[in-house]
Amino acid sequence: MPKPATFPHASLSAYPDAIVSLRDPLSGVIYRVERDGRNLVALGKDGLQRWRVDLANTEMLKEVGNRLVIRHLRLEGGQLVVTCGKSHAVRVDVATGAATYLGSD
Repeated sequence: MPKPATFPHASLSAYPDAIVSLRDPLSGVIYRVERDGRNLVALGKDGLQRWRVDLANTEMLKEVGNRLVIRHLRLEGGQLVVTCGKSHAVRVDVATGAATYLGSD
């Protein structure tokens, strides 16, 4: 009997169809969710880290705590919109990594 697939990435374990990496077509910056599923990093074209933010440690998502995983990234109007867990939305400033909670469904 074959072994079930395992996902070493926390976001993929919780949401197998999660989008955990995204490249900005204009700037070439890559936004990537780290293996823990809660940290988001921005990497410049040179491969150097521009910023890193732990969304689970921000005031807006502390109630979700360790259960939080990032499941979707998208660029919208020059900002990065991140979906965490089932329905929490966060806007992340692409220049600084500053996060603003948008709410949940």
